[in-house]
Amino acid sequence: MDRIDFKNTDIENINKLRYDYIDEIAVHVQDYIEEGITTYNGKCVLISDGEKEIGYVCIGTYDYYKDIILEYYVMPEYRHFSAAIVNSIKNNFNCAGWFVNTQDRISLPVMMELNLNYVINGYIFSYNKSNNKEVFENSRMIFSLSRIEEIDHIYNIITQDNFYTGGDKDTVIERIKEKVFFSFYYDDELVGVGFKDILKRTPKFADIGMVVDSKFRNKGFGTLILKNLIKECIESQITPTACCEKDNFISRKTLENVGFYIDGCLLLADFNQYSTIKKLNSSTHIVKE
Repeated sequence: MDRIDFKNTDIENINKLRYDYIDEIAVHVQDYIEEGITTYNGKCVLISDGEKEIGYVCIGTYDYYKDIILEYYVMPEYRHFSAAIVNSIKNNFNCAGWFVNTQDRISLPVMMELNLNYVINGYIFSYNKSNNKEVFENSRMIFSLSRIEEIDHIYNIITQDNFYTGGDKDTVIERIKEKVFFSFYYDDELVGVGFKDILKRTPKFADIGMVVDSKFRNKGFGTLILKNLIKECIESQITPTACCEKDNFISRKTLENVGFYIDGCLLLADFNQYSTIKKLNSSTHIVKE
């Protein structure tokens, strides 16, 4: 390939290529790209060979990690140049690393070809529908869409242990209006918050999750919230999916207890021989072994 050109653009201008990417990998696609670009001022870049557009790359922040390739796609006839293209992206945009979904058969082989150091950042879960069980009613429980007047209590719960990184209270209010958040009361106390976030690019799927107030943990409330979220999805003919960080053993166990299974991993690959990947507010996270 004689020439690789890059052109900054916005997320709307790469939509056709992005749907080609989704059609090809044929899996549900998480919305961390949008968050990493819009919330943290990331960028979208069109890739061309000097004559026509052949792909795109999205660069931004995920889970506090800066300057990370979040999504990469080139047309099939240019795939054999991918190692050179990714190296050019790294050098032109000072990328520290690459966030790769193991279900992404476009990016994963290139990451392996470049022999990059990586760590498992998290797990992707799919739901076993044959495990679906009835949610028993209990007069002591109330599970309902969150209301704006609950915002202070909700925000206090979801920001415990840095669970929520998607924005400030105003952002959460907008998400409440979009019917993403659910409140779970037990004996008239708000003990936890769940979310059902329909994936923008694969809307037959919804990313679900929950956080329980630290005062009420280890009492089975997380399981109850997840069961109710699964019921909401099934009744809406939406397939629930989930993610959790590698070290969050409690969330992993809770997800598996309600019928989820690990279907992929989220890898954080390092472009440098000795890591320069940093969290926004911490020291080096990946080390060379």
